Amino acid sequence: MVNTERDIIRLFEKALSRLSFKTSIHRHRELRKDRKRFVYTLWILGGKNEHNRFIRLVKPCIKNCLH
Repeated sequence: MVNTERDIIRLFEKALSRLSFKTSIHRHRELRKDRKRFVYTLWILGGKNEHNRFIRLVKPCIKNCLH
């Protein structure tokens, strides 16, 4: 999951931890050079089995893309 709002990413991190997922947050500069914001990425740790469990349990959908 990717978002420019740190609070939203932290909220998702907390919700996923309640579902027993281990996560990691990484911060990096936005890809566009005209912007000076940070982008926060929430990673689900644990490999393919945990990723599959996330897909089955949460059923996420892609709302928009960074491209």
